[in-house]
Amino acid sequence: MLEPDEYSSARATVLNAHYTSPTVIRAMYAALDRLGFKRGRILEPACGLGHFFGVMPPEMAARSELTGIEIDSLTARLAKTLYPGADIRSQPFEDATLPTNRFDLAVSNVPFGDYAPFDPNLNPRKFSIHDYFFVAAAERVRPGGLIAFITSRYTLDKQYPHLREAVGKSCDLVGVIRLPHTAFKKNAGTVVTTDIVFLRKRAPGEKPAGENWRTSQPWGGGDDPIFLNEYFHAHPELMLGKLERVERGMHGRDEVRLTGDGRDLSEALAKAVRALPAGIFQPLTEAQAAALRQTIPVPPGVKPNAYALTDEGGGGIAVRDGDELRLLTDLSPQIARRIRRLIYVRDAARDCLRTQVENRPEPEVEAARFRLNQDYDYFTSQFGPISQSVNVRAFAGDPDLPLLLSLENYDDDRGTATKTAIFRERTIQRRQQVLAASDAKAALVVTLSEKGKVDLEHIGKLLGKTEVEFLPELHGALFLNPETKRWETDDEYLSGNVRQKLAMAEKAAANDPQFVPNIEALQGVQPVDLKATEIDARLGAAWIPAEDVAAFGLELLRGHSPADVRVHHAAQVGLWTVEVNYHIKTGVADRSEWGTNRVAAHALLEDALNLRTPTVYDYDENKNPKVNPTATEAARDKQQKIKDRFAEWIWQHDARRERLVAFYNREFNHLRLRTFNGDHLQLPGASPTITLRSHQKAGVWRILQTPNALLAHVVGAGKTYTMAAAAMELKRLGLARKPMFVVPNHMLGQFSTELLTLYPGANVLAAGRDDFASFKRRELMSRIATNNWDAIIVTHSGFERLPLSAKARNEFLQEQHAELRQCILEHKERTGGGTSGTRIVKELERAKKKLEARIKLLSAEHRKDDTLTFEELGVDRLFVDEAQAFKNLFYISKMTRVAGLPQTASERAFDMFLKVQHVQKQNGGGGVVFATGTPVTNTMAEMFTMQRYLQMDVLRRHQLQHFDAWAGTFGETVTAMELAPDGAGYRLNTRFARFVNVPELMQMFRQMADVQTADMLKLPVPALDGGKPRIVRAPATPELKEFVTSLAKRAEKLKREHVDPSVDNMLKITGEGRKAALDLRLVRGRAPDAPEGKVNQAVREIFAIWQETRDQRLTQMVFCDLSTPKAEGRGFSVYQDIKAKLVALGVPAEEIAFIQDHDGDAAKLALFKDVRSGKVRILMGSTQKMGAGTNAQTRLVALHHLDAP
Repeated sequence: MLEPDEYSSARATVLNAHYTSPTVIRAMYAALDRLGFKRGRILEPACGLGHFFGVMPPEMAARSELTGIEIDSLTARLAKTLYPGADIRSQPFEDATLPTNRFDLAVSNVPFGDYAPFDPNLNPRKFSIHDYFFVAAAERVRPGGLIAFITSRYTLDKQYPHLREAVGKSCDLVGVIRLPHTAFKKNAGTVVTTDIVFLRKRAPGEKPAGENWRTSQPWGGGDDPIFLNEYFHAHPELMLGKLERVERGMHGRDEVRLTGDGRDLSEALAKAVRALPAGIFQPLTEAQAAALRQTIPVPPGVKPNAYALTDEGGGGIAVRDGDELRLLTDLSPQIARRIRRLIYVRDAARDCLRTQVENRPEPEVEAARFRLNQDYDYFTSQFGPISQSVNVRAFAGDPDLPLLLSLENYDDDRGTATKTAIFRERTIQRRQQVLAASDAKAALVVTLSEKGKVDLEHIGKLLGKTEVEFLPELHGALFLNPETKRWETDDEYLSGNVRQKLAMAEKAAANDPQFVPNIEALQGVQPVDLKATEIDARLGAAWIPAEDVAAFGLELLRGHSPADVRVHHAAQVGLWTVEVNYHIKTGVADRSEWGTNRVAAHALLEDALNLRTPTVYDYDENKNPKVNPTATEAARDKQQKIKDRFAEWIWQHDARRERLVAFYNREFNHLRLRTFNGDHLQLPGASPTITLRSHQKAGVWRILQTPNALLAHVVGAGKTYTMAAAAMELKRLGLARKPMFVVPNHMLGQFSTELLTLYPGANVLAAGRDDFASFKRRELMSRIATNNWDAIIVTHSGFERLPLSAKARNEFLQEQHAELRQCILEHKERTGGGTSGTRIVKELERAKKKLEARIKLLSAEHRKDDTLTFEELGVDRLFVDEAQAFKNLFYISKMTRVAGLPQTASERAFDMFLKVQHVQKQNGGGGVVFATGTPVTNTMAEMFTMQRYLQMDVLRRHQLQHFDAWAGTFGETVTAMELAPDGAGYRLNTRFARFVNVPELMQMFRQMADVQTADMLKLPVPALDGGKPRIVRAPATPELKEFVTSLAKRAEKLKREHVDPSVDNMLKITGEGRKAALDLRLVRGRAPDAPEGKVNQAVREIFAIWQETRDQRLTQMVFCDLSTPKAEGRGFSVYQDIKAKLVALGVPAEEIAFIQDHDGDAAKLALFKDVRSGKVRILMGSTQKMGAGTNAQTRLVALHHLDAP
């Protein structure tokens, strides 16, 4: 029996598992023997059960070091048993930790498959798996080493030469033998034309040689030519059979295959082997082999993944790999020189910072600064500014690259750089302790800066006075909070829930007259009471008692006693229930006056309370539902009348009006916003060359003073500096031990550089994509847990890979269960087990089950290791940049068929929610900062989501933790005519589209939200040409019109008939409609290229602007979320179509870039620099990869949006 993970692994290998004939393997070893290979370090990257090890000549096996990689865990276990002397590893080749330039031979029958392994370093072009193996093997084989792979014929024959060009940069083709398509039929059951490819890796500086194989040329003639590699045009004798065309092969297109010509395969192979060159492999000398075998100990101070200089190999360059240094032997002389000199600059910069942090004598600081200037000047004289793309790429992966980039101010336009202040002066000023203050207010400012809070003892030391002596000087500036017994500044005490504070002060003053000034001050800041006409009271609002709704129902439906109409509300699940007696159900009011013959009035009332709009269905003979539009419209009309009547009724009775108005004012109109001023902050450790703006310091002070914060700052407001300064202050004041920043994937390099620019001496860990690869994640988490970091910076996707423990997930679940259980008990007691009570209890049980399922899904789907958990890392403060990426947090609602509400829930958002809860639990409900320029983007419910992350305690206090309760208090659904999704007509649509009670909602929201708009900050934003975006209209072609008509017919069929969702559904229809609107070729591959379509109009527009701005080298960005770049031969792509057309018009290919081709953090950083400098002038990408945070706008002249995000 297989373990579950072994079964899944075995199932996954079905895609690419092919088994190799021993006849072919023996021939391959005969060929290798002819080439001169006798023994060495041998890599089999897809070893399976180890056939290549089993058939290996015994003398070769006995004298060789064998390494096998096998993705299937069960197969790997069997291979280890069969070949105990081999190093068999159970993992995908792309995840294997293998040294570069080590192996003498890579031999395999590579897996076939039409998918691209994820490897941002070696597979940025997303080669299919069989091609990827060539690229990866070329990296692992040493110079002079061999590659002998069996692969699909498409590796050589495909028209696009990208793979062959990539491999040809380091390898020469020795020869190829093409096998008949039946070569593996007997033992593997596969019928496919394959090649045995032999390659030799060149030594650094060695000129390319070997056979020509880069291009493919037509074969066989005809209108639809088939391409054959130029090698076989020159060497047809190495094809062991006869070529023939086969119509509609495996991939639905004409193919070519090699059929047997009657010869015995082993004899044909032997003859072909004799045609290969002899003796080209040169084994390593003993000295060379010994140098490769030896490990180099890590010197002190070398960080993981950092470059280092060694005494080995004549003063070579190495990189720290785990607990040893790995010597880099394949660097070109030019790259090696760059890295060497950058190591000197890096170490000099570190030393310069160290002398400042340790406050060494000035001569020592000056000597370190002189060395830094000397090393930097030499580097730039030889290689140009550090920030140039070629230098960034050379040093990519070193953790101190952000530090190096922060040393200079780089001008993208001119490609020049100026030195930053560290080359001239101290950038880390030792904080001078203030020992005295002139007056009490000055002492208070100093104390707030140094302590982050009011400290009377410290104020007294600064003044040399007692509290009795200086407190009168601070009258009106300080208040003693009677509830917390803590002294607070006036801006803190006279804000927040000032109604509650006034009540507490009045109670305290009754026993202690020192609180009388509190009463006087609080009375002056009380909110003006709202009148009934200023409050929007509607059915479903959680603050209106169920008893009042029951009284309304009783009057509406003409009941006689409270037992006739019973209303219950469960705030925990946002559920309202209405229960009526039989004589109410049969009355005219319920069935006619306020209801219809299809939907009773009490049901319409319950729907309104639960924010549901009624829809009436009829059923055909097959019991398929169909909307009855007439009955539906009648029911909705009656429901609206009930809502209108309630809005009148609720305020008509004097006593009820006074009671509800008082309650609303007490619960929702009680806040006074605090004004934050951070001008007193000194920010020790920050570079004195950078001055934060007033709103940034105010943001820092808010973060220090409030539990959680949302920096809703417009782009360009400087959120990075605000968060960095806040984190460093929290660390200095002892309020945080290990802050973590979560930033967009493409922002890691930029964010790290900016943080180090502000705080040059900060101890920062920036964890990139490579650090989160499965084989490095354990090391990364150990580094986070065991070091005292000032800041840990991770990407959004990396953060998701940090595992929460099962214990933490279960604790969250148990807390929710306990809350729901208490609610169940309360409702059973309150309702006495009636029908309404039973329904509420069932709903609460359903909520429990849904929560359990979500926790289980999160546990199952996380791609995480059994290693340290998020809790064990010690992270106690969380800063999340571009937090709108986590807006799709799950929520439960009874509102159905309502537009304007989020329709999806992401596991990454739920993962964030659980981690936020964990951090807040450590900090008494606080400790989290979100930052975004767009807290509300697509739906009104996103404001509720932000409050759930950062104000859950406030929501619970007002019984608004359930979305329907929140929506019933602050939102309204509106029903109106809208264009149908299929574009074929109009329909009535209910949309959650309007806020109500806005002042109270905003007061609540602004408690934690620091809002800064472009108008407030007066940011210098360039004017838009024409004052607004220009819409370019593309006429619909006849083919597109016909396709849209077919979509409308499919949509109509969904309404009319029951269609299996796996066959067709509305999501599929609208998705195909979006694609067709961009380019019909995305859904109909043979559709004509429309001359006036979006793509061609965009090409003309982009080219015209490119041509007009050629002299200034201005840049353009093209956003397209659909049809992103595809691997070779995978169908039509708008990206590639646009690029091909622009190149044909004269735009150099190197001036066009796709952001999808730059996966690594350093690669993105280099790309953005190229765009800012004008080297890349047209950048294409999706909203997700090229949206928020992309810093490449220096020369930007135009933005083009081909589709809506």
